[in-house]
Amino acid sequence: IGGVNAFPLEFPHMALLGYGTEEDIQWLCGGSLISEKFVLTAAHCIYSRFGNVAYVNLGVHQLSSIKTYEQRFKVKNTYQYPNYNPLQSYNDIALLELEGKVFIGPDTIRPACLQTERNIDRNVFIATGWGAVEIGG
Repeated sequence: IGGVNAFPLEFPHMALLGYGTEEDIQWLCGGSLISEKFVLTAAHCIYSRFGNVAYVNLGVHQLSSIKTYEQRFKVKNTYQYPNYNPLQSYNDIALLELEGKVFIGPDTIRPACLQTERNIDRNVFIATGWGAVEIGG
C-alpha cells in the first residue's frame, strides 16, 4: 500500500515464486535474481500453505499477463540462513538454486546490481514486490 506500479522491465531482477503443482501453481512471494542460477528471497518465502517453493518465474511484469520473454525454472535447492528466527523475523533471508541457467538479456532479465560505493544516500531505497499499491487494489 502506498507504492506505485512499475513500468514493464523496470526491475529486470524481480522474481516471482510459485508453490504447488505444475497444474496449479500459486504465485505468492518475490525475490531478486542475483546470478544465472540463484535467487535471493526472504526465508519465510520458502514455505507456504501450498507447500515448499517449487518454481521461479522471471521477466514478469503483471501477474495477470504472460509475455514471451518470461523464463520459468524449477527450484533445485533452498538454502535458508541458519540463524533465521521466524518468531521475530530476524535473519529472514534465503537463497533458491534454480535447476537451469537463466538467459540474461540486455533489456529483459538481469541480476540485481550490488552496491559497490561506500558512500550512499541512506534515504533513497526502492522495495519491489507483487503487492497492492492501494487499498482494494
